[in-house]
Formats: sequence, structure tokens, C-alpha cells
Amino acid sequence: RMASDAHIKGEQANQILANPLFQDAFDEIINDTVQAIADSPLDDKRSRNQLGLYLAAATAFKLELFSAIDTARLEAQNDKETNPAERMPLTH
Repeated sequence: RMASDAHIKGEQANQILANPLFQDAFDEIINDTVQAIADSPLDDKRSRNQLGLYLAAATAFKLELFSAIDTARLEAQNDKETNPAERMPLTH
């Protein structure tokens, strides 16, 4: 039997979260932006505001993406619990 969409999405979510490059990319963007804010002159309000907006957008994107991944993982888990046939691992 073919795996359900929820199961496939859950597997894809797990693969994304297991990839250290994924987390490292977000961490680097956020850390670099925080450092840029710290290094910018206090009187350069325009640049500091732009960097703050960039940081907020990057953080919001990360949170939204992780939320979508968590939702996919939970849906896959719920699907597996309600469909015993889905407990069998995927074969490629």
C-alpha cells in the first residue's frame, strides 16, 4: 500500500530537521544580523531599523517554517496511529 500524503510529508519534515545545514543556515543568518546590529553606529537609526526588520523577518520565517514542519510531523504521527498499514516503513 502506498504511504499517505501525511506520512510522506512527515518523513520529509524529519529529513529537513535532521539536516544540520538547515539549522546552521538559519543560525548564521540570525547571528550575522545580530552582530551587524551590534557593530552599527548607535546614531545610524536607519540602518539599525532595517537590520532589526530583517532580523524580525528572518526569525518569523524560521518560526513559521518550523511550525509547518512540526505540523507535518504530527499529522504523520496521527495518520500512523489511525492507519495501522502506514506503520510499515517506506521502501525506495
